[in-house]
Amino acid sequence: MDPKLWGSEQSTEDDAPRIGVDLGHHETRVVLPPVREGSGDTVLRFPTVVGYTRAEAAPIEFSCAGARALERRDHLRLVRPLELSEAEGRDSMRDFARHLRKLCGRRWPDGAWAVINCSPTATPDEQTLRRVFAGELFDRFLLADDTFLLALGLGSQEISSRSVVVDFGETSIGAAQIRGKEPTPEERVEVRFAGASVSKAFEQSFRQRYPELLLTDQTLKDIKEALSFTAPEERELVLKIEFRGAEKEVDVTDLVQAACQRVLPPLGKAIRSILAKCPSDEVETFQKNIVLAGGGASIPGLAQHLEADLRADGFEQARIYVPDDPTVAVALGAACWGRLLPEKEWGIPLFSIGG
Repeated sequence: MDPKLWGSEQSTEDDAPRIGVDLGHHETRVVLPPVREGSGDTVLRFPTVVGYTRAEAAPIEFSCAGARALERRDHLRLVRPLELSEAEGRDSMRDFARHLRKLCGRRWPDGAWAVINCSPTATPDEQTLRRVFAGELFDRFLLADDTFLLALGLGSQEISSRSVVVDFGETSIGAAQIRGKEPTPEERVEVRFAGASVSKAFEQSFRQRYPELLLTDQTLKDIKEALSFTAPEERELVLKIEFRGAEKEVDVTDLVQAACQRVLPPLGKAIRSILAKCPSDEVETFQKNIVLAGGGASIPGLAQHLEADLRADGFEQARIYVPDDPTVAVALGAACWGRLLPEKEWGIPLFSIGG
């Protein structure tokens, strides 16, 4: 697929509805086209999880997906399709896709085409599972680089022409040098350390300090996501938890902060790696346009900490921006890219990866 310069008024030759999808390991965001003229896009969010009857049941049956599955996690076996191999995850990915369309109901247009995020470094299993998902829902689809879609979804000409974009996701950190087109492999880096690693670190430290409190992994993940922060932000986090018929106060301030700050070195490394690839006469411009998005981008204190570290390390013009809603930029960019592409650009085999 030839890269297109942003800002062009490219129209399509086909009237098939274009949908943008950010298919994440823990949450999927979908941007649907306006339901009527003059209305805006519809943004939908679904936990990427499927619930089945327990292993001891015979036969094991699909029960529900998304938020409903999380609500019933005490009674179901939860499966996250993208965390499985291709062979193990095919059926659960199909179940998730079919249920997602059912949840969308009439808001989901027939005959839709979709652009779906996919890291260029995704494993063959991950790529195949994304194709399985798309094959259940769309007549045609393209898989595109997360960081490219992120930059496009921000809707800024300044960002699209010269910037460093960082996608802080659940399983990895993707960073890229953006020059108005899809980045080349040499213009991007990916680090396999992100939100899930932070959650795991918090869970382990919590269980070590409070072994008597038997909280589920999902509950601890919810606590971490709700209370996350890093220096220079200051907080005091004392939870009240029911324990043996009484209310117990649990101070998790240092545990949350320590877990969250584990992501600072890999984030800083990714940004420095991209800046090091910039031409010396342009590096100052790129420093001033570093955009941090994704599920972990809104952690209080994170952007300020990263910016201070970069400036102390010699990148004196470094400035980090966080979008108003950093979690939907990839899906918005996917929808935008789908609308810019003419029909001939979609004329590739169904099970192939664009880019």
